[in-house]
Amino acid sequence: MITIEKAVMLESEKLHKMQVTAFSSLPGKYQDHDINPETETVEQFRARFLNAKTHHYRIQLNKECIGYARVVMLADNGYKLSSLFILPAYQGNGYSTQAIEGIKSIYPQAKKWTLTTICDN
Repeated sequence: MITIEKAVMLESEKLHKMQVTAFSSLPGKYQDHDINPETETVEQFRARFLNAKTHHYRIQLNKECIGYARVVMLADNGYKLSSLFILPAYQGNGYSTQAIEGIKSIYPQAKKWTLTTICDN
C-alpha cells in the first residue's frame, strides 16, 4: 500500500532526477522532445514549487519515494492532476491508480478533476 506525502522545495532536485528516469524512454518512442518531462530542466521543475496554487506530493512505498504527483488548484473547487509518475522499477503494480485515489482523498471538496497528459498542449 502506498502513501501520499507532501513534498517541499528542498526535494525538488531529487524529484526532478526521478522524473527524468521515469520518462527517459519516451522521447525516442514518441519523438516529443519539446514537451517530454524527461527534457525539462531542474530549474523549470523547481519553479513550479513557487506557485501558491500548486501542491506537490511524494508517492511512498514502505517509506521509499517511488513517484511524484503535482496538483493545481483551479477555479470553482476544481483541481488538475498535472503530473504523476512512478519510477520504472515500480510500474505495473497499480501504484498510479492508488496514487490517484490517494490524491483525490486529500481534496474531498473537489467538484471537478482534470488530468493533464503528456500529449496535452
